[in-house]
Amino acid sequence: EMAIQRSVLFAACAASMLFLAASALPTNVQSLKLAQQSPQKSTILPNQVSGNLTPKTMGLRGGSQSALSSFINFCDVQHLPIGILIAIFVGLNSPEVGVEMGKNKFFQDWSIPTIFFINGLKIKGEEAKKAIKNVKALGWGLSCILFISAFIGSYLSKVAPLGVKEFVSGIAVFSCLPSTTVSSPMLAAKAGGSFALALLLTLSANVLGIVTTPYLLANLVGIRGGNFSVPAMIQRLIRTSLIPLILGNAAVTFSTHAKETAAYFSKILTYISSLVIIFQPWITISRSTKSGVFGRVKGMDVFVLTLMVTSMHLMWQGMEYLGCLALGLSVKSTKSVCIVGGAKNLPLSLAVNYRLSFPI
Repeated sequence: EMAIQRSVLFAACAASMLFLAASALPTNVQSLKLAQQSPQKSTILPNQVSGNLTPKTMGLRGGSQSALSSFINFCDVQHLPIGILIAIFVGLNSPEVGVEMGKNKFFQDWSIPTIFFINGLKIKGEEAKKAIKNVKALGWGLSCILFISAFIGSYLSKVAPLGVKEFVSGIAVFSCLPSTTVSSPMLAAKAGGSFALALLLTLSANVLGIVTTPYLLANLVGIRGGNFSVPAMIQRLIRTSLIPLILGNAAVTFSTHAKETAAYFSKILTYISSLVIIFQPWITISRSTKSGVFGRVKGMDVFVLTLMVTSMHLMWQGMEYLGCLALGLSVKSTKSVCIVGGAKNLPLSLAVNYRLSFPI
């Protein structure tokens, strides 16, 4: 049965990758039409590849070399979701490697600081000032992340027809947590949102979440305990996130050479951040697979859980989007609020479940 479930998951990953690949075709076709009308002004979107817009260079009836170039270009743009899908598949089928990688000192102590140091190198001063002044976006975003999502998730966990008790508790805990510190800012930036606003929302939500999460768990879910040390959590957040962020930003602010170097190697820095982000689900899935968690879950339970979580996220995103429209927020701010609001802190969720003695 486990082999069948792995085959189904592999097919789902393959189908997702094919869907992402197929989604690039309409863009190329549209670019070709624009090229025929006005070759001088046309561009290939979203990849922004320069050069003559002809069928051959765009991979349309142009031979294997141009098709390969288009495929590589697509993988470059979509490397983060593709990498996460591959990480999930590898974690399900070969968990031993991921478990060993999780024991590595770098991934335990330096992975998150590395991401925030790179974020500090990339953040722009003017964008950061605008984000701080964007009170409406900050207020609505934090309300969605810390409270609205918790109310929706805790209610759905009680009414959903889930046969596995741990799924019910896991969804409720997951909903009451702040946004993930690892990938939210990068995902918002890749979607065309405000990187600085997403970063500020992420840090603010995690600082406030130290206080709000135990309160929400106790009053919405009925979960008390866990022996969490608030000073230790604040110290860890400062050490792993705030200090690396400040150091990275200080380097490009006070050193012209550092600023030019960061700009020159911007693409490589993005790849490094993505690689560290990809390692997080890989290690988590590997550990869960190694412990035999997935072997104790039936396929129908997973299907119901998937529908449940998808519905929950759609409700979150709908509320966040409608609120942004009502407040008259810009498109960039709206994207940041919606993406950060929909990305919860998985590592913290696993830690909470572990401390509360819930099977992960």
